[in-house]
Amino acid sequence: MDAQEDFRPRLESVVEMNACIIGEINKKVKPSDTLWIVGDLGFGSRDDDEYFSAMAKLRGQIRCTTVNLVKGNHDRTCVARLFNNCRNGIPNVVFDARLDGHRFTLNHWVQFSWPGSGNPNFPAYHGYGHHHGMMEERLDKLMPTRRSLDVGVDNAFRLFGEYRPFSVEEFVEIVQSRFTTASGGV
Repeated sequence: MDAQEDFRPRLESVVEMNACIIGEINKKVKPSDTLWIVGDLGFGSRDDDEYFSAMAKLRGQIRCTTVNLVKGNHDRTCVARLFNNCRNGIPNVVFDARLDGHRFTLNHWVQFSWPGSGNPNFPAYHGYGHHHGMMEERLDKLMPTRRSLDVGVDNAFRLFGEYRPFSVEEFVEIVQSRFTTASGGV
C-alpha cells in the first residue's frame, strides 16, 4: 500500500496501515537508535491476551532495539513489558528526557506549558500525539513560537508525506523555523 492511500477502519486496511507504518519506521530508524512512541500504539480487542499478542507482533516487527512507550488512552498496561521504558502519558503524567542534548517533555496529550517551556535561555521542547496532526494549524495561530509538536505519524504524513517517526533534528528544525517565521524572516 502506498503511504498516501486513505486508511479506513476496515480489517484489511488496518493490516495494511500497520505494515505501512512499521515499514516507514524501519526505513527511518536504525537498530541502534532509540524510538519513542507517544501513545496509541494499538487499538483493538477487549481481551487482554489477544490485545497483548497483537501488540507484541507489532513491536516485534520494529527493527529498532530500544523502543519506549509513553502510554496513550488506547494503550493498556499489559503492553508495558514489550518496551524498554513505558510511562503513563495520561492524564497529566509526563516523561522528561534528554535527547541529543535537548530537553523534551513527552506526553500523549498536547500541553500549553511543560517543564522549562518558559525559559528562553534553555529551551525545552514538548512532543505529543493523540490529535493525529489536526491541532497543529490552530496551535500555530494561538502560539506562533511554541516549542511543541505533534510527533505522531499522521502529522509526519502531513509534513513529509510519510507515516514515520520524527528525528530529534527534524523536530528542533521545525520548531526553530517558527521563530524565523514569527519575526518576519524567511
